[in-house]
Amino acid sequence: MKLGEHCKNTLKLKADIEFFVYQSDIFNASCYPPDDNKLYIILSSGILERFSKEELTFVVGHEIGHVLFEHFDYPVRQILDEGENHLAPIHAMKLYAWNRNAEISADRAGLLCCQDFEAVGRTFFKLSSGVTTDSLDFQLNAYIEQFVDLEEVLNDANHDPSDWYSSHPFSPLRIKALELFNKSETYAEFNPNITGEITEEAMEVEIKRIMSLMEPENLDDESEHSEKIQRLMFLGGYLISNADGVVDDSEIQALSSIVAPKIFANCMMTIKGLTEDEMIDEVKQLTKDLDIVLSVMQKLNILRDLSIISYADGEIDDSEINVLHNLARLLYINTDFIDRVISDAQGVN
Repeated sequence: MKLGEHCKNTLKLKADIEFFVYQSDIFNASCYPPDDNKLYIILSSGILERFSKEELTFVVGHEIGHVLFEHFDYPVRQILDEGENHLAPIHAMKLYAWNRNAEISADRAGLLCCQDFEAVGRTFFKLSSGVTTDSLDFQLNAYIEQFVDLEEVLNDANHDPSDWYSSHPFSPLRIKALELFNKSETYAEFNPNITGEITEEAMEVEIKRIMSLMEPENLDDESEHSEKIQRLMFLGGYLISNADGVVDDSEIQALSSIVAPKIFANCMMTIKGLTEDEMIDEVKQLTKDLDIVLSVMQKLNILRDLSIISYADGEIDDSEINVLHNLARLLYINTDFIDRVISDAQGVN
């Protein structure tokens, strides 16, 4: 494929590219470097048939970017699978954060290849919606513009940012990060049509700031509501662990990794005298107190982190999911978010 040669030359890839296509209507792409001199790029027939040349160029460039940035040296899925009982939830959370940042780096390689930010937007939209008709171009542009000012989006009580928690196939944070790169002096060096409105330093500072929205809560935070948040996370995590009737040592260890040591010690002392119903009543009161002070994003972060705890041992059963759903309802978050986070995390590759 000519676009493969184009991407290879643009990104100064030394390895030869070989394309493989498999039958599937699902839009998907992946890559695998068997050695330093060869790179396999695997495309589904669906993505090959229904994506434009520019869109495919972004996809292929993105996959090559993973190789050039040596992301395969850190196999996230393998680390999570093999870690199971030995990987603390807080470390699992950091691996998912690393994965989100890896996608942003690879996106830059894709844009360098296709040189068309609008084509990138169409690519994300197609991957997300499955809709490929060109008649939706106008709506797509309007959709992208919704995320130009993330501060405005965060302050919009009617906006549901739950989709932001997917690294694949679509995330508004990825669109925003790439939009900043598209305006940068760094990218202008490679694309003469770009004026370079912001410096590289300013770009990286802003991207780091918006990505921090997705990071686990700071356990050392001594803000007014921090203790209540951590108490809620401990009790929520304990109820999840106890869903099967037994809380083992590995689950206690997992709980110790998501709250500050002082909070953990206090929680361990106080729960000894509490029944499960009393814990549930306290969780209800905590969520009621915190509902008016927590942003939607903070609520989603709490639920995401508790979801990660639920399958830190490599398994999750219906009783644990039921507890997570109940916690989501108490925070006025759609339970679909829980299902999505669990599904996405289990499918990280």
